[in-house]
Amino acid sequence: MTQAEIEELFTYHSPEPHQIPTFVKIREEAKHFALIVSEITPASAEQTLAIRAIHAAVFHANTAVALHGKKH
Repeated sequence: MTQAEIEELFTYHSPEPHQIPTFVKIREEAKHFALIVSEITPASAEQTLAIRAIHAAVFHANTAVALHGKKH
């Protein structure tokens, strides 16, 4: 990874107005899935891991949008 790529990763990228609906959609859908996982699986370490993985997926999806724009 180049220094420029590292700089880009660790720079704050404020959302552009056209990106905000994408961020909202990602969070809403992920929350819906997390609620389903919570509802239909037993409370356990694995359930917690599944929900945390969904949370991590939101982070990575939002990063993709912030760094590379919205896929059309």
